[in-house]
Amino acid sequence: MATIVQGVVSVITIVTVLISIACLYRKSRETTGQSAASVHANVSSTYQAISVQAMELDKIFFEHPELKPYFYDNAPPPEEQILLERIKSLAELHMDFMDMALVQVNAEPEFVDIPFEVYIIYFKELLASSPIMRDFYREYRQWYSEPVRDIADVVMKK
Repeated sequence: MATIVQGVVSVITIVTVLISIACLYRKSRETTGQSAASVHANVSSTYQAISVQAMELDKIFFEHPELKPYFYDNAPPPEEQILLERIKSLAELHMDFMDMALVQVNAEPEFVDIPFEVYIIYFKELLASSPIMRDFYREYRQWYSEPVRDIADVVMKK
């Protein structure tokens, strides 16, 4: 009789362990799905923040098209002091944008899915076509993160 009771207890124990394993497996799959959704949300949020900042810079050029040649057409810095300060401030905004974007993208490895290469190309072309950007970067290089310096230093050597 004791052997039968031990057998029943063993079967109940095995069934309980199997049910526990099944529950843990199910919970693990749910957690994995939630983690993937969380990563996707973070990537989307980061890309949106970067895109909004880029559009804000575009908006400045839309509202003040007279500033564009200083950034896209190799126009030399103006002699008028107020205009020069405005353009230097816009150069700082561009540099800060690139710094923020590069730091953000480099902070989380899962963000590599963001099509950020286009911003890097834009940044390189902007530096190459804007004396004011190059002057600003030379003067304030130490303000910027290593990812920005890595890109800008290569462009500046050309």
